[in-house]
Amino acid sequence: MNLELRNIRQTGPFEFRWPVDTESFDHGWEGTVVVEGRRRRFRHGIGARDVYGRQRVHSVTWLDGQPVVEGVEADDYGQSGALLCRIKGPDRKMARAPAEIPPGHEGFEIVVHRDEIDAPYSPWGLAVKVPEDDLESWARLAVLRARGEGPATGGGSRPPSPPRPTTLAASPGDFEPIPRERKLAIARELVHFEEEMSGPLRRGIGKLTEDERPDRLVHENGFAFLLAVLFDQQVAYGKAWGAPLELKRRLGHLDPLRMLREPQAVAEAIGRRPALHRYVNKMPLWTLEAARRVVEEFGGQAEAIWGDRPTARELQERLDSFLGISQKKAAMTVMLLWRNCNV
Repeated sequence: MNLELRNIRQTGPFEFRWPVDTESFDHGWEGTVVVEGRRRRFRHGIGARDVYGRQRVHSVTWLDGQPVVEGVEADDYGQSGALLCRIKGPDRKMARAPAEIPPGHEGFEIVVHRDEIDAPYSPWGLAVKVPEDDLESWARLAVLRARGEGPATGGGSRPPSPPRPTTLAASPGDFEPIPRERKLAIARELVHFEEEMSGPLRRGIGKLTEDERPDRLVHENGFAFLLAVLFDQQVAYGKAWGAPLELKRRLGHLDPLRMLREPQAVAEAIGRRPALHRYVNKMPLWTLEAARRVVEEFGGQAEAIWGDRPTARELQERLDSFLGISQKKAAMTVMLLWRNCNV
């Protein structure tokens, strides 16, 4: 296939309205794809959604405004940066054997979907594994799909989601609440089991990352710790917790008040190649909002967020209120502060 991309430019965040909901994309690319003399509008967007048991990076590729192929984050995304796109035949069924792969897929990395996403409802079929920003490959896949079966979404309707487990319908009155005494007994049994397996539960000063310099910074600087929590969003753990040190090197400081006075410098430092995070538009916003709250609500000292001996629930609620920190991430942060930082 003779294919050429022209006038490609990167775009910021955007939304796409499906018939049943609206999906947000953090960034993307758009331009023109020329296939054997025919020009078609091309767009490739990167976002995230819940699929296969957790939130994963999700991409959609459009031709002439129609969504044609999708990609879903592979389990090794932190290392490979790759997404999976199911291989489908003209009958729209997923290819399950090499003989079922339609022509034109030569040169792609072909994998077993379930081997790359080991999760509930991940199918035992074949998929193409492509880096999320390999625009030529996504354009090629979109053209192949459009030729073979037309738009993957039937002219704009979202493809079916993975099946969900069947649950028994029950009203709240069908089950008695567990008594508090029983809950405490269960907790004691779990702690006893953990101590039998791993020794007594301890807390204190423990490593947050294997690299000594960034580890020392996030232990000694509360704002660096807070930034690492923010950056720990769909990137490798080591990259997220090493980001504050590199941000400090690029800016020359980690002063939240100075960041608020120099927002463009913060955005430039985060987005400068190699970018500190894949979300080059979102992370400066989260960083500056965290800086604003630290300055206005905690006297410029991030350590004050947890320095007044709050309960675990109180601390989780404080963290959860920060832009970019979800309930799950807030709970993880409380555990890290207790277990690794002696808070």
